[in-house]
Amino acid sequence: MLLTTHDLYDLHTVFVHIRHAPDSRESYAVTVRLLDLFSNWDFEPTVGGNTVRRALRPAPELDRERWYWLDTDNVYACHGRIFAPDHPIYPMLRAAFEAIFSRLKAGDFENAGTVADAFHNIPLILAAPEARGCRRRIAGELTRARKLYGREFLREELERLPR
Repeated sequence: MLLTTHDLYDLHTVFVHIRHAPDSRESYAVTVRLLDLFSNWDFEPTVGGNTVRRALRPAPELDRERWYWLDTDNVYACHGRIFAPDHPIYPMLRAAFEAIFSRLKAGDFENAGTVADAFHNIPLILAAPEARGCRRRIAGELTRARKLYGREFLREELERLPR
């Protein structure tokens, strides 16, 4: 599957949920499932959509009142923008969920929330129709995460984004 702008909206919501409750069982379950998704990503030539929702839907740990939106597939007349397999968003998301997972596993909930906070606007920035200036905006969003992981954290991916 390839990501669409609609998948990025879902990822924004996921990061917000993790940011608000990094110490919850739900945050751990979501992080594990999405880390698995982005670590084993297959770039099939078709776009099925709802990739994030389908990955998270089977998680029994999720409070269905808070995560109600997972139970309905988005249906759009247009798929929105589709992100090619070589787009830096894929390794960026894998790195995000690796960083959150490592912090959750270590019991460092504050910094897991910091990483989720650093990433929560990135899907929205990339989903915007105009991509100009997104490198600078995304680098700004990642400032706190890069303080935790060093200046080299996602440097190559940032350099591949449009100026």
